[in-house]
Amino acid sequence: MFSETNTRYFAYSLIYFNDDFGAIFKSANSSLIYRLSVPSMALNLVQLNPNGFFSSENIAFLTFIQRRDDPWADPTLTKDVYGYFDSKQVYRFIINPANETEIITVEAIDLPKLGLMIQFNRMIDVGLYHLAVYSGAQCGAVADSSTITGSSAWFYTFSTKKWTCVDLANDPVLFDQSFFAWSINTPSTPPV
Repeated sequence: MFSETNTRYFAYSLIYFNDDFGAIFKSANSSLIYRLSVPSMALNLVQLNPNGFFSSENIAFLTFIQRRDDPWADPTLTKDVYGYFDSKQVYRFIINPANETEIITVEAIDLPKLGLMIQFNRMIDVGLYHLAVYSGAQCGAVADSSTITGSSAWFYTFSTKKWTCVDLANDPVLFDQSFFAWSINTPSTPPV
């Protein structure tokens, strides 16, 4: 399953929903999603219902990510589960209350417009209050006209449904801005 040549290692998902439902497993490049029931450890297929949020995406390229656990939360509660394709949206999934063999999509979160696509960096995390995505461009950069001078992190706040950008402090020893800067519209690779 895992090998040195597997470039989609990040796309293996093992996500725990709750004690009643159990966990789901989805391997890279597979459209099959398995439910591992607790405590019987039975393995069964589950269906994914896009619920109108996406239609042209290939389920084989879906990667699930689970919200980081809150140590004070009731362990029997259902965990928030998110997922993403190589796209500009992150989706939230729940177990269908009417059919436990189905996972349904209930929300789509648009990524910021600064050319931020998860496929390029895979640096995404989901916490209790925020979703965070790394960007290789500083806050306020404009596509096709800005010079990249640093990186940033974008934070989506669940309660307000708004994005906030924070420029990351680039170590001046490791990051010489006069050398390591390039234009977004330049097709060549940055200098090394």
